[in-house]
Amino acid sequence: EMFNRRVAVTAGVILIVTPYFLAYARLGYNNGQAILPVALAVYFLYAGFKRGSAFYLCAAGVAAGLGFYTYTAGRLAVLVSLFYFLYLFLTRQQAWWKLIVLGLAFLAGYLSMALPHLVYGNAVNPGLLRYKMLESLWINADYVPDYFPDKEYLDSVQPVEIEDNRLYLDGRIALHLFQRGLVRTLLSFNNSGLVREHFIASPLAGPVTSVFYVLGLAALIAGWRERRFVLLGLWLALALLTLSILNTFPPRQAHLVPVMPVVALLSAVGLTALADFANSRFPRIPTIYRPLPLTAGLLLLAYAGAQNYFSQMPRAYRPDLEAVISWAALVAAPDEKLVYLYGNQDEKEFKPYIVRVIRPDVNYQTLAVDELDFFTPDPAMSYAVFYRADLAGRVIPRLQTVLPDAQPPFTFLDRDSQPIGGAVMNGTLALKPHSQIDASQTDTFTPLVWWMAGLVVAWAITYGLAWLSKAEMSRQFVKEETK
Repeated sequence: EMFNRRVAVTAGVILIVTPYFLAYARLGYNNGQAILPVALAVYFLYAGFKRGSAFYLCAAGVAAGLGFYTYTAGRLAVLVSLFYFLYLFLTRQQAWWKLIVLGLAFLAGYLSMALPHLVYGNAVNPGLLRYKMLESLWINADYVPDYFPDKEYLDSVQPVEIEDNRLYLDGRIALHLFQRGLVRTLLSFNNSGLVREHFIASPLAGPVTSVFYVLGLAALIAGWRERRFVLLGLWLALALLTLSILNTFPPRQAHLVPVMPVVALLSAVGLTALADFANSRFPRIPTIYRPLPLTAGLLLLAYAGAQNYFSQMPRAYRPDLEAVISWAALVAAPDEKLVYLYGNQDEKEFKPYIVRVIRPDVNYQTLAVDELDFFTPDPAMSYAVFYRADLAGRVIPRLQTVLPDAQPPFTFLDRDSQPIGGAVMNGTLALKPHSQIDASQTDTFTPLVWWMAGLVVAWAITYGLAWLSKAEMSRQFVKEETK
């Protein structure tokens, strides 16, 4: 609707290979639910005004109302729609009577979907939404002291309590933290060091896609008078402002999930523009080869996204000690026993999730460090004894004495190469996957490989037939001219 089919397909491919999207698609976090209603609402909104269709505007209202039943960020669609209506009213691009009719259609669709939720929420817990909104504001007293540098000035300002939240209603404080949120949020799409959770190890726009995203932003700024770019700009700007910049602890990537489609679309605009520029530099290139720059760009993005998510990300988000023990429990044989050494009595009943739920049959026990000297291993069993990093100096010499044929200790590190724990073994228990490619990666890429292979075959057949047809027509033309 906004551009053409080539940009649409490119945006779809970019979206599904972006590590930001892959992380939340595989994480199971419910905030991913906000993507569909926001994208649907924006689509129907643009298509409705393009066609002058009350039906499409009603559908946009229904999609916007649907966002109220998902993650809170799904309500972004209502905000984008309101500002787009305001833009059309101020620029007088629609007759006022038509704008009213289409606005009423949108309102009818929105109320039909959202009103039951709003009425129920107001009846059961009317203050919950206001409380959550105030709790997340960038001037909240739980956030400000850690990031406002002038402690003396901060002590001179008293926060105001509103709905059980304490807020700093001070211009200097608000402006400083707003600037901080603005810079960090904008940089997060091109810098991988600002987001360190939720298994994201790349810029939010993607490891290579961020370059094309910047080109798309340039196109958006250049075309700011066009409706399509105005709508995309509102979608992006309102999301960044309300879901991250004006929030505590920006960038809030978990809140920003509804921007994934617009970032992919802008990146597709940038990539196709670059591909068109490359083709324009070689005007004599045969038509059959003109899709190659765009195809090469998409293949590069797919490789970069997959390599980042499936290779770089696991090295950045290393497993904690419980996850290491859980992996060992998954692959432990009946003659292998796992022992967890604890120094704090609070950990006496420590049992990893895999042992509690998935493999309760595995041989597992906890043992106090002080009881290690009285521990007698079963000769018929092989052991893997785990401990936290602060206990390493106390337990390693004793374990190498107690366990027969004890191997050198393993040390487990976090993403900053700091030790989090270790293990001493006297068997062959695997503490990491045997292969660099596991079943989950195979399941993920096998359909994609077959799909791309099918596309390549279809492309080859189509262009082969076109070439043969063109060659036959050329031969017939030469034959006619000769006669």
